[in-house]
Parts: sequence; structure tokens; C-alpha cells
Amino acid sequence: GWGTTLYEYANEAEYLKFTHLKFIPLIGGIGLSEVRIHSNHLAFMLSEKYHSDVSYFYAPALADTLELKDTLLQTNLVKDVLQEGKQVELAILGIGDPLHSTTYQKLNYMTDSNLSSLKKAHAVGDIGSTIFTKDGTPITEGFAQRLLGIELSDIKKIPRVVIVATGIEKAESTKALLKLGFITDLIIDEKIAELL
Repeated sequence: GWGTTLYEYANEAEYLKFTHLKFIPLIGGIGLSEVRIHSNHLAFMLSEKYHSDVSYFYAPALADTLELKDTLLQTNLVKDVLQEGKQVELAILGIGDPLHSTTYQKLNYMTDSNLSSLKKAHAVGDIGSTIFTKDGTPITEGFAQRLLGIELSDIKKIPRVVIVATGIEKAESTKALLKLGFITDLIIDEKIAELL
């Protein structure tokens, strides 16, 4: 995953020896700003702390155009890491509220047009490269279709899915995903817990 919450998780992780592990970013992880919250940086941080191997997702989380996304999806660098991501045994993912997301704001992904489009589509959350409504239905138009990474349909097939979320604004997206029944582990703060 990516974002400020997962950065805090990675930052606080203890140094342990798990040489059998491999960290694989599940969403694009390159950009020019706020590199510390990009998936590649987080995967590297965890691999260093756990003395593990790491792969990298050599694409941005959000493509500038659909054409660029399609081109990137044809490259072996992106195809290979997506295939690796679909085969993980454990996924650690942050979830968000794209309408109030600090990650999207810090990365300058949220324009007025994108925000308006997501509001019209009734977006309440995001996980991996999927933005979804309160019943968990993926939004497949506008801004949402330019995200690069593992999709909700693939995440549901992962044997163990750990969700890490903090902040009251993520309560509705947490609730929506819990109803889908694929989350095996939930790490949340008290504010979210009170609203579930």
C-alpha cells in the first residue's frame, strides 16, 4: 500500500530478521513529491527493517492519461510486479477516503475536477488502485480509472489482508470493506472503532 498511515506503520516497525519474506508494492510507487509515502519507499523501508527482499512498482500510482496507463500496463516491469502482487500470501494495505485524503492532496492528485467526479460517483473509499462506493462497488470512470495497481477484485483473493487505518474520515470506507468479508486483520484507531 501507500500513504501516511502506512508510512507511520513502516517507520515504527521493529528491526527483525525475516529473510524469507519479500515486500511487493501493490500500487504504483514513483513520483517527484512526498516520496516517503510512496509504495516503493515503504516496501524498501520494511525490507530493510526485516532483512528481506523487495520488488519495485516502476509506475506512478496515478497515470496522467488512460493511454499512459495502458502503455505502462504493457511493460514487463509493471506486468511482473502486478503478477507478483496478485500472488502474495499477506497484504498490508491502507484505506482512505479520496474526498478527504491527505495522501491524494500531498501528491497533488486531487483537482477540483477529480473531486467533483468522485462526489458524483458517490465515492467513500479507496484500497489499492480501486475507489469504491459505500456498498463496495468499484468506480470505473474518470480519475478512478487512471490508478495503477492491484484492484479490489484481486485483493479479495489474497489469503490474508491486513487493513491499517487511522482518522475518523476513514470510518465509512472501513465499514464498507468490512461488509465485503475479505479483511482478516484490522488495525484501526479508537475513533474509527467507535463508529463501526
